Amino acid sequence: MGDCCNIDDVSCNNELRLSICSDFYKFEPFRVFSCPFETTVCGSKDIYMLETTGDPISIQSKPAFKRNKVCYYTITGPADASNGDLIYLKVISTTSVVVSVTIADDMKDTTPKIECKNMMTSGVLVARHPQQFYITFTAQASDGSGFFFQSYYSEYPTEDLYMNV
Repeated sequence: MGDCCNIDDVSCNNELRLSICSDFYKFEPFRVFSCPFETTVCGSKDIYMLETTGDPISIQSKPAFKRNKVCYYTITGPADASNGDLIYLKVISTTSVVVSVTIADDMKDTTPKIECKNMMTSGVLVARHPQQFYITFTAQASDGSGFFFQSYYSEYPTEDLYMNV
């Protein structure tokens, strides 16, 4: 499966590995998801299954989120979601962070629907079930890096609940 190492660790880089983590996933942005999830840096869990229509979840970085730390999350609809139901994602704030978002049905998908690198804090992304959000936040500063985002589920069709945010 490969192994994980710090972004700055050049001993990890060789012709067999193209990313900071495992080559288990063929699509490079998914490779970081094979690294151990650091609960002291990123929170209690990395997978969020949204359940209540319109009831947002909020996720915020911890004080230990500093340079070279990576937090990753999978946001998915409820188990009983119907095809076409919507999952909304809004990155509300970032400080010294690189944000990448991928929308795909699952991590085996080597041709995801959308890949956003260096995402800014404006706007809302929408995924249609069975698609999911795969989000990574990479800290760029030795102190003061941080992020805050929200996501919610809605049965289709819907009005955009983030219009007034």
